[in-house]
Amino acid sequence: MAKRGKAPRPTGDDPGRHEAAKAAYASNIHVKRAWFLLDAAELMGVAYPNVSRGYIRELREIAQKHVIRLHPSFKRVFCRGCNTLLLPGKNAVVRAECHGEGRRRVPGSAGELEYTCASPSAAPSAGLRGGESQNGPVLDEGAYNWLSVTCCVCTRTRRTRLQHPESLHLQNSAEEEAN
Repeated sequence: MAKRGKAPRPTGDDPGRHEAAKAAYASNIHVKRAWFLLDAAELMGVAYPNVSRGYIRELREIAQKHVIRLHPSFKRVFCRGCNTLLLPGKNAVVRAECHGEGRRRVPGSAGELEYTCASPSAAPSAGLRGGESQNGPVLDEGAYNWLSVTCCVCTRTRRTRLQHPESLHLQNSAEEEAN
C-alpha cells in the first residue's frame, strides 16, 4: 500500500537510472562551460588581462561548486593567487632546473635555465633543442627534471616535477615484471 500523498512507483522502471543520467548531463554542461571559459581566457589574455582574470575566476568557482576535478594541465595554465593566465615571456618567469637525487638548487648554477618577462630570447642556450620557437625557447625535456613558473603579477611560484617518457617507460616495465 502506498503512503498517503505519494503515488506508487511504477514497476520495471529504474528511478536510479534517470537520476544518474541527469547528473551526467549536468556535469557535462559544466565541464563544457569550463572549457569555454578557459578558451575565452586564453583569447583575451594578452589584450584584456582583467577580463581574462574574470573568466578564470569564474572557471574556478564553477569547478568548485560542481565538484569538477580540473586536470593538472588546466591548473598549470593560470596563477592560483591572482587568476592571471600565465604566458611565458609576457607575465611569467619560467625556470627549468636540473636536480640530482638529494641535491639542492644553487641559484645561478649551470643546471638552471631561465627566461623572464623582459627578454624571453635572452635565455642561455644550454639545454635548448633547436633554438627557439614562436613562444620562446624549446626545452630539452631530458636535460631538466623540474619546472618552476613565477607569476610576475603576484610573484607566486609553482614548481612541477617533469615526467620524462624514458622514466615512465622504465616504471611501466618494472610494474609489468612485478606482475
